[in-house]
Amino acid sequence: MKITSFFNDLIDLMGVQSHGIEHYRQYPLIPIFIINMLLVAVSSLLLDSRESLTFDLIISFALTFINALFLMYWFGRVNLKHSFLTFLYYDVIISVASHIPFLAILVVLNFFDSMPWIGFFGGLGAIFYVIYMVSLNYAQATKSLDSYAFVGVLILITFQGIAEFLLT
Repeated sequence: MKITSFFNDLIDLMGVQSHGIEHYRQYPLIPIFIINMLLVAVSSLLLDSRESLTFDLIISFALTFINALFLMYWFGRVNLKHSFLTFLYYDVIISVASHIPFLAILVVLNFFDSMPWIGFFGGLGAIFYVIYMVSLNYAQATKSLDSYAFVGVLILITFQGIAEFLLT
């Protein structure tokens, strides 16, 4: 794995300039999965979440596979067929790319504890940016309509929110 190529692809994803979904299979899955889990751990610690770190990691691990399965089904409905492994690779890499700006915002917001409105609007901005980035990147990577990818990502976020609510 060329580390510079990987970082360039992450920067492209953060700038909503995705390659085709098959492009991301060139990277080894396990190291990127570990990077993703480390980013989940850091964000969990920065958020001072109610759940334990172990719980956050287990949920993130399980949701990664569920995301890949759902998106394989979702895009397969419009004849955009790719393997489960291809969606798994892409989901892990897009998760890493979405954690980076989210973590940057969390670090900045930790300095504004005395101003809760800045934290509120900063958090909303981070969430909206991640939804925008992920949905447009999925649309570009699968060559589907932006609105179709957006609806798929919103359904996925709704399922994740319900699952996290029920498990906590």
